[in-house]
Amino acid sequence: MKKIILLSLIMIVAVSAYAAEDWQDPAVFGRGRLPMAATFTTDQQKTLSLEGMWAFHFSENPSGRAAGFEAVGYDDSSWDEIPVPGLWELCGYGDPMYLNIGYPWRGHYENNPPIVPEDHNHVGQYRRKVFIDSSWK
Repeated sequence: MKKIILLSLIMIVAVSAYAAEDWQDPAVFGRGRLPMAATFTTDQQKTLSLEGMWAFHFSENPSGRAAGFEAVGYDDSSWDEIPVPGLWELCGYGDPMYLNIGYPWRGHYENNPPIVPEDHNHVGQYRRKVFIDSSWK
């Protein structure tokens, strides 16, 4: 029993030392977001639709993503545009797929959480400027 516990601890330390990126750390489930809260809409509240064309950057794998894209001054002028809501696969990015059972990555690589595979692991990033009227205090 002691050997199993010791082996488990060694594995946890080894995996946590290897998982240097946020997406490989199961304890990281959000960065830079507001606290979760229930939202309710009534006729008296203002709303703003986020539907429309958004700037879009596609990369074949996580290392090709645009780092720092969330910064206000980030230049996304070379990015493509994509409709939101929508599916990037239907706009020519990635591989269109539909499965009613199993995972779409089945057979591509070993299922080894929390280690995220680098190959054939598409990343899509979206940006849009939103202007809020000053009356929305």
